[in-house]
Amino acid sequence: MSKLRFLFIIFLILLSIPGIRYYQLNQERDLFLEASEIRSTATKLNIHPRKKIFDRNGIELATDILRPTLLFKNEKEKELALTVLLDDSQDIFLNTKRRLYLENKVSKKYLLRFRQHAVAHQLERILSKDTTRLEVFLVLLLAFLEQMVD
Repeated sequence: MSKLRFLFIIFLILLSIPGIRYYQLNQERDLFLEASEIRSTATKLNIHPRKKIFDRNGIELATDILRPTLLFKNEKEKELALTVLLDDSQDIFLNTKRRLYLENKVSKKYLLRFRQHAVAHQLERILSKDTTRLEVFLVLLLAFLEQMVD
């Protein structure tokens, strides 16, 4: 009988380990979400336009219409850029999930405004939670360094 109790206790301990680990990970959920947003950032400038498509007789079937396109890592950033664009009365050709296709070229002034709005939005999000002074300092330092690079 004692062997059966011993096996039952071991079984309960092994069964409780995933539950305890789930509880621990759930306590740090916000940190994991922020880390995933940071890692999903991809910035790549494609300066090579597409080429034309021809059929076998050399007749042009399709050509690329060059439009300024803004790519975003998530929909929150896209919506933030969309509000800045609409404030400047920019014409938008197409609005998709994570892209904005514009009618006209985008000036550097707009890109700087968007970057400032993004940093301000990030600061609001960080300051709305319980944060340490070090985290706030690091975000401000990152924003300052980005402006220095520009």
